[in-house]
Amino acid sequence: CKGDVLMDFTTLGAILRTYEHNAKVIHWGAYGPRFDRVHKLCDEFEEMFHADVDFAGETGLRIDQAPPSFDNIMSVLENSDHNYIVCQYKLIGYDEAIKTLQKMCADVMQALIEIHESELMQKPENMGIKSTIESVYDKYDFQVRYLNKRRAMPKDAGEGYEPHGGHGEHEPNRQPIHDETPPED
Repeated sequence: CKGDVLMDFTTLGAILRTYEHNAKVIHWGAYGPRFDRVHKLCDEFEEMFHADVDFAGETGLRIDQAPPSFDNIMSVLENSDHNYIVCQYKLIGYDEAIKTLQKMCADVMQALIEIHESELMQKPENMGIKSTIESVYDKYDFQVRYLNKRRAMPKDAGEGYEPHGGHGEHEPNRQPIHDETPPED
């Protein structure tokens, strides 16, 4: 039944492995006047997702969670109530490529938030893992809220241009990773 997928490092690895492949599919389907940019950008994302599959697998092993297998990947895609992207080959232009990559980053960020806030990660012995999760999250946040927004700006955007404000449609359901409430006196 849908919705029974536990967010852990095995699941994160399955999502990342899927998105690594998606980046390659987009790379193969790139076309148009910005073909070279999409082609190169997808290589960068494929490498980023690949590195983080390794992070998820090795971190999971530290806490007795298995690295993702093909069966895990299929289970996540089939049983999750979240609509993870699975790209099929087609021609894809720059704007659609950026939008798809943006959504994939937001999905990874949401998964990292869920793992970070899990009961297991609240144990003192997992403090280092939580810190690493925050660093990986920051890498994707930089992609979503800075690099991809700049990439999506029109070529003629100049001084005074205001990209979509605040949180875009492809950002995670943001909940602070740390409680930012000031202590009461």
